[in-house]
Amino acid sequence: MLLKCLVSQAKKAKKGAEFKNNIMKKYATFYGSTSKATLREQLYELLLFQLLLEESSQLNDRFHGKAKEIAVGLQPWIDALQMSLE
Repeated sequence: MLLKCLVSQAKKAKKGAEFKNNIMKKYATFYGSTSKATLREQLYELLLFQLLLEESSQLNDRFHGKAKEIAVGLQPWIDALQMSLE
């Protein structure tokens, strides 16, 4: 019984590892196919969202007074997109 349980767990772990590897392969393919136009569009959307977070009192209320902190937290993502476009 114990042996059966261990074999079953080993098979599940192997399937889990295979699933993870397949997902990572698909993600790498997706990321590699991202065009510069798409990256530029994402950059502009993040910049706009950051500006809105900094300026909008409604968004500040919606995010419980943390909108400016969220805007600051977006900066590394914006910097990364800018570097990938250079």
